Amino acid sequence: MPRAERHGSRRRPVIQTVLLVVVLATAALGLATAGWVLWTGLRATGGPAELVLVMGTAVEPDGTPGRRLEARLEAARRAHAQGLAPVVVVTSGRSPAGIDEASVMAAWLVERGVPADAVLE
Repeated sequence: MPRAERHGSRRRPVIQTVLLVVVLATAALGLATAGWVLWTGLRATGGPAELVLVMGTAVEPDGTPGRRLEARLEAARRAHAQGLAPVVVVTSGRSPAGIDEASVMAAWLVERGVPADAVLE
């Protein structure tokens, strides 16, 4: 067997091995990062802050908050009630039906006991 053929055939498995190691290392790093984010997020207890920022999401066509938005608003209401933040800021745009989502969010919070002057749109 000529020398060039032997050398070329040895190089291919080395390149494949290196690529496999790089792919596996990248996947392991990604999984480790995701695990760390999940672990620290579940352990986070939060603490006092200047404000709570509630990012908007879907408002139902009838003008009520969707499930995800209601969960966000409830978390903000609890944080305010526990004295963790004196202000709740709600942000969003308009729904496809033309509803001002921030106004819906502010009304939801006020109806559940957050003072109107503590809610900023």
